[in-house]
This record gives sequence, C-alpha cells and structure tokens, in this order.
Amino acid sequence: MILQALNEHYQRLLEEPDSGVAPPGYSLAEISFVLVVSKEGVLQDLYPVETETLVPEHKKRQGVNPPPYFLCDKVLYSLGIGKDQAEGVKRFSQYRDYNIGILEKTATPEGRAVINFLQSWDPEKWKDAVCVAQFADIYNKPKTLNVVYQIDGVPGYVHQSQGIVDLWNEENSIEDASAIWGQCLVSGEH
Repeated sequence: MILQALNEHYQRLLEEPDSGVAPPGYSLAEISFVLVVSKEGVLQDLYPVETETLVPEHKKRQGVNPPPYFLCDKVLYSLGIGKDQAEGVKRFSQYRDYNIGILEKTATPEGRAVINFLQSWDPEKWKDAVCVAQFADIYNKPKTLNVVYQIDGVPGYVHQSQGIVDLWNEENSIEDASAIWGQCLVSGEH
C-alpha cells in the first residue's frame, strides 16, 4: 500500500510541469547556451541563457571515454571547444556521430537542420564564428556549459519539438521479446 501511494504521488508529480521530476528517458539540466541554426542547418547565433529544462536523459559519465548526450551537451561535445583542441575534436566527433545516428531515423525539419549543422561544423575553426567566439573567455571555466539547439524563427528548443520527442521516446523504448511479463508489485498493472 505504501509503495502504491508513492507510485501515485510520482505519477502526479510527472503531470506537474514545475515539480522538478523528470519522466523516464529525460533529465533536468542547466542550459547555458542556445545554438540557433537556420532550417538549412547554417549557424545563425549563439546566445547565453540561465535556465533549467527537461532534456533527453543525461546518464552519469564515467571512464576515459564518456559517451555524448542527445541534443544537449557541454560545449566540449556539442561544439568541440575545450582547453585541448585535440580533445575537443575527438569529443565533437563522438557527439556528431551519435546524434546523426539517431536523427537520421526521422524526417523532421528540425532533425535535418541539426544534421546539416553537425556535418558542416568544424571545431578547429570555432573562432571564425563571431557569435561563438564572443564567449571564448568562459568556455574553459569549470562550470558545466550545456548547449541546446533552436531553429531560427521557431519557438522552443529542437529537443522539445514533437517529432524529436517521439523519436527519443522510441529510441528509449524497451522491447525485449525475451522479457518475462508479470504483475507489478507497486502498481498492480500487468
């Protein structure tokens, strides 16, 4: 009975947008920058924000080769900017390949724009992009500087668009034919 009450409370918190509780497959993350790209994927702007929002899940990173995140990551991964240029190129390459690998599964204009940006971005030439270079003095600070995408003229972030949300939810669905199905001891559901 206590477990069922806790489960019901959790479900209510999920329905409240300001509860601070993330649904499965998502995390609350601090966002420091918004990267604005055109519908064709051309960099338009980078502007600072100080906000916390739901993003595709950020699992804990460990080891010497930590994985990238989907559509929201540190500047080291999302733009390849860090103290060590070689490290930045390596992390951006991982980030680009991971994100394109997922985004290729959808035909959304937002997904196509981000793919085009990632394919054209050169982390070794980031100082050539004035909107990015203007924040050079803060990129190497120890603070986590997460970047999200926005399409120029379209409200909201790319990871919040319905097509991308559907793609992410599908990407994270667990469909294991060998799974054993039974009754949940918490909710009573089958």
